[in-house]
Amino acid sequence: MVYIYPRTSLLPAHKNRKTNKTTPPRTLGAKTTDIEIQKQVTLDYTLAAATALSASRAPAPQPLRFVFASGILAVRDQSKSVWFGSGARHIKGEAETRLLDFSAAHRDSFDAFIVRPGMVMESAGGVGGVAMWAGVPAVSVQGLAAVMVELAVRGGGEKVWENRELGGRGRELLKRGEARA
Repeated sequence: MVYIYPRTSLLPAHKNRKTNKTTPPRTLGAKTTDIEIQKQVTLDYTLAAATALSASRAPAPQPLRFVFASGILAVRDQSKSVWFGSGARHIKGEAETRLLDFSAAHRDSFDAFIVRPGMVMESAGGVGGVAMWAGVPAVSVQGLAAVMVELAVRGGGEKVWENRELGGRGRELLKRGEARA
């Protein structure tokens, strides 16, 4: 059973600094260089969603499955120095750690999975095929989607899925016809 929670009212609203307008969140993820916004969206909103979804759910035979799309370059060790993108990479790593900790503390009601894709390509053909063949850490959007849906519906043994595993499992699911492109 997939539990889709349509109410975004439990998540904090976003205030646009330029227009000063407040809008409800529609998705989680930040595409900005502003570290405070990255932290608010990637860390605060994600943990608020996890807390709200876990708390608002009636007792069920299985926990709610939460799939978090992070990235191949996320850094969980907050003391580790990195050459570029330090803020965003550390924030994603902290979000991963805190989600997994939350999941461990709420085993009966919440089960978190982390996917860490590299470059997400439109398909495995064309530029995507060349990138994957050349060793660039890439995964097709169809394969990534197939794995994320499978984790949400069936769960999985691994809590963290790296790019290589995502690509392999995605191709397997698509080849078997368990997911439609």
